[in-house]
Amino acid sequence: MTNMTVFISGSRNGLVFGKLPKPVTEKIDDMMAKGYKILVGDANGVDKAVQNYLSEHNYHETIIYYSGTQPINRASMNWPTKRVEVTPGLSGREMHTVKDIEMTNDCDGGFMVWNCTYLNRFGKKSVSKGTLSNMIRVLGQNKPAIVYSINDEKFYYLHNIEELSNNLIPLTDDLTQRTYKKLLADSKKDIIPPLLADIDN
Repeated sequence: MTNMTVFISGSRNGLVFGKLPKPVTEKIDDMMAKGYKILVGDANGVDKAVQNYLSEHNYHETIIYYSGTQPINRASMNWPTKRVEVTPGLSGREMHTVKDIEMTNDCDGGFMVWNCTYLNRFGKKSVSKGTLSNMIRVLGQNKPAIVYSINDEKFYYLHNIEELSNNLIPLTDDLTQRTYKKLLADSKKDIIPPLLADIDN
């Protein structure tokens, strides 16, 4: 058993046929076996799938973070929750950003399931910015992050921003690299990064 606390996050579209990829569930199995405390949000997509998987395995070392009046998803009523206060009027990605910052501050490391690019509802190529921002935040605090890339089905073990910049981002397309540069620049400001408009080809 260990006191390690892990923040698990992922792209809303980071599922394979509606389920977590097997390598991801195997990694979560390892975390459960080691008794890690797991922090997860309440969004749809990977957050919801992770919650469901932990609930199916009756894993109790789980805390659900949310920013609304109540969690959007809460797979087990036995889990504690943490409500993160947000500025009135915030919604969508901006609201989730405040919650993600809180989980970053509370964790010892991150585990991200990342589908770096996808087709949005307009059929245009977009970047999964929320999960990429979480990588930047966790690594920016010099906390380790494990990233499972849906695009090439590989794990990347990162310890700082330099490793993200040098070992993972160069493997992505130009759209992702441009988005990364903007997110990284915003992260260096002593404010919550502003919401980026979708960057399309």
